[in-house]
Amino acid sequence: MTERDMTARPRKVAEYRGEEARERAAQVLMEMTGAPDVGQAQDVLLGRPRLRKGEETVQVHFKATREMATWLAEQRKRSGMRYTSEYLRMLVERDMDNHASRHQTAQPA
Repeated sequence: MTERDMTARPRKVAEYRGEEARERAAQVLMEMTGAPDVGQAQDVLLGRPRLRKGEETVQVHFKATREMATWLAEQRKRSGMRYTSEYLRMLVERDMDNHASRHQTAQPA
């Protein structure tokens, strides 16, 4: 292989050292996952990110009729959300906020 051929080919990750290696690894990680930053890329590779930092999450399951599931899928699409779980969390959070604000205004000052 000539010197010209060596410079024409892309460098392998193993050829990088130090800070340059860290930066290249971060770039590759973001490219592979489609994430805008290294933190989000790591979340993608490690699984779903936490909903809130420092809070434990649990799974919630429930049964629904086919009609309910169809309606839910339509509402999720209409909202622009990608996942049903994301849409359901939004509904629960909105209801929690409404509940909290009703109780704050109902309490005497």
